[in-house]
This record gives sequence, C-alpha cells and structure tokens, in this order.
Amino acid sequence: MKNKMPIISAMTLGACLLLTNPAQAYVGPGAAVVLIGYIFGPIVAVITAVGLVFLWPLYYLWKKIKSKKKKSADKDTSDSEPTATAEERETITDMQAAQELKDTEKP
Repeated sequence: MKNKMPIISAMTLGACLLLTNPAQAYVGPGAAVVLIGYIFGPIVAVITAVGLVFLWPLYYLWKKIKSKKKKSADKDTSDSEPTATAEERETITDMQAAQELKDTEKP
C-alpha cells in the first residue's frame, strides 16, 4: 500500500475550499488608492532616477553654454560707455532745466 497522505490532504483542502462561506467584507476606495500608490510609487521613482541620470549632463551643458553667453555679454557691455540709470537721467534733466532758467534770467 502506498502512502495515501497526499490524496487525503488534497481532498481535505478541496472540501475546505468548497464548503466555506463568502466573506462579508467591504473594501473601500481608500484601499484602491493605497494599492495604486504602492504600485506606481516605485515605478515613478525608478523613471525619475533614470531620467535624472540621463538629463544631468544636458543640464550641465546648458548651464555651461549659458555662463559663456553671460560672460561674453558682460565683456561686450564693459567695453561700451556706461549708461545712466533713470534716476541719473532725471537729475541731469533737472540740472539742465535749472541752467536754462538761470540763462534766461540774466539781462
């Protein structure tokens, strides 16, 4: 006689599965939100990490090009005459108006 234990175990498991009542449980929408976060959280993290690894050299290159443009623009503006601010232009205009007023008052 062979060992009948696997057959008895399978029959017992089948009986337990067939004779059980359905569970009276409610799974609310909160569980679905947690499940979505649990699934998509790591996926988004991996995509972000890989994206940053590939985009970092481009960002570094962009900053380098931008700094070269800024240096050349600063060099171009330093060679030209300094421009007056709006406040300085207003002061100069006031001084010119005062000088013209003095010139018209002289006999």
